[in-house]
Amino acid sequence: MLGHPSSVLAPALFAVVEKMKLSGRKLLEGYLVGLEVMARLGRIFGAQAYEKSWHPTAIFGAIGACASASYLLRLSYEQTLNAIGIAASEASGIKKNFGSMTKPLHAGSAARKGIWAALMAQRGLTADSQALDGTFGFLEMFNGEAYSKQALHDRGKPLEILESGLIFKQYPCCGGLHSLLDNVIHLKRKEGIKPQEVAEIECRVHPHRIAYLDRPQVREGLDAKFSIQYCVATALLHGKVGLNHFSTESVARPETQALMKKIRITPGNDLGSFGSEVIVRYSDGRQFSATLREARGSPNFPLSEAELLRKFVDCATLIMSSSRAEKAGEALMGLDREDNVENILKLLVSD
Repeated sequence: MLGHPSSVLAPALFAVVEKMKLSGRKLLEGYLVGLEVMARLGRIFGAQAYEKSWHPTAIFGAIGACASASYLLRLSYEQTLNAIGIAASEASGIKKNFGSMTKPLHAGSAARKGIWAALMAQRGLTADSQALDGTFGFLEMFNGEAYSKQALHDRGKPLEILESGLIFKQYPCCGGLHSLLDNVIHLKRKEGIKPQEVAEIECRVHPHRIAYLDRPQVREGLDAKFSIQYCVATALLHGKVGLNHFSTESVARPETQALMKKIRITPGNDLGSFGSEVIVRYSDGRQFSATLREARGSPNFPLSEAELLRKFVDCATLIMSSSRAEKAGEALMGLDREDNVENILKLLVSD
């Protein structure tokens, strides 16, 4: 599915599990329920909802978080139907807000709506039992056209986490950029590319990515997360892309702005939805290129546990010491063995 299920499910699940004093294993069970619901909706919609300007993380996330919360709250079948119907009316989120503070708010809002829907159903609030797939329902509204009934009822498929797996993002920017950044960092390390000698950088990506990632001028960090020009320039200048590169000060650096002007974006239908090719051309005529069909962090190119822990620490040190962040990260790695998740949550409080 197109979207970020963990950004919605994790906060919703931790909130419910903390309140109910449940185990890490129970949290993971709830995660699998929510992930499967979001993935099933993603299979039904394909890329259509995304192309129609809906944000899948937001609209599927409200339903997924609701399913997770309903499972942990042990709602009855009828209560769960009501909860999903309530969540279906709450689901919302548009792509136009990508690059603004409202875009990341979509994930938190979906988590909140999902929990609220489950709690309201637990207290007796009702909804139409066909709010998802009935006439005038969720699927018809967000899809805008006929959908696959088989995808809705296909119970024979393996769980999504087993069949498709999860993608872990290496960089704190849009996932549609990640294979580009892998290519640029690889070329910088392998060829020793010097930004000052570069005449042009051609970035070939799927046309669907160009529509919202071609942003030659950015003024702030949130907007820069959706700019091929900014992220590629940053990767070539620094050999990495981290949270510290998305401050207003970083975006305004003259060397970054100058290199952004040398970046040209061209369509590459042959590269797949998340693939890319980077061609770096020097002023003296030399050129270097690298191609990937998917970024590192995908099931085919997984990150190691050490790399995942490093990413967590990089994020967490915004609010806590590195030693505390490492301790919290290691505890999360053992989530399935924790009898009371509240013990882990205590480590996640800022210093």
